[in-house]
Amino acid sequence: MKSNTQTSETGSGATEGNGGHLPKLSMPFFPKRLKNENLPPSLWTQGFVLAIAVNFLNFAGMQMLPTMLPLFIRTLGAPDYLLGTVAGIFSIASLVARPLAGAAVDNFGRRGMLTAGLIGMALCSIAFAIFPIVGAIIAFRLIQGLAWGAANTATSTVAADNIPDARHAEGFGYMGMTNSLALVVA
Repeated sequence: MKSNTQTSETGSGATEGNGGHLPKLSMPFFPKRLKNENLPPSLWTQGFVLAIAVNFLNFAGMQMLPTMLPLFIRTLGAPDYLLGTVAGIFSIASLVARPLAGAAVDNFGRRGMLTAGLIGMALCSIAFAIFPIVGAIIAFRLIQGLAWGAANTATSTVAADNIPDARHAEGFGYMGMTNSLALVVA
């Protein structure tokens, strides 16, 4: 008795009993990585895109003030030594805020800290125009530094939460790129 799967003399793989049609061929040239579980996880999720967009806008807004604010308080009659104080107090407040903000982000949530930090920064920027008094501007700059530390820490944490483990270096590379791009745009 003959088998139904004999190959023809040409070796084409045609079988008897199927009308001479070619059988399904195994295609070794197709990559084996066709299933989704073998693909690297997507970096560009909604959460990550929002995090880098917020990071860019936050850095752009922050980068505009150091050049304009000293000129503004100079027009208000501030002595030269206070020009550096305006920049320095922001940096010191930001440094103090970061470890505290890190703990707060973990305890109170990322969204709340990010929102509070962004609102604080925006309100302080508006307050500079509403209260054109050198002492008030320095106080608002201190508060703005605290808000910046909170917002920036929360943004980095949100980004880290949304970057797949296999793509951390790439994701943080893009986060750093938004910092530089914001400096160029501002």
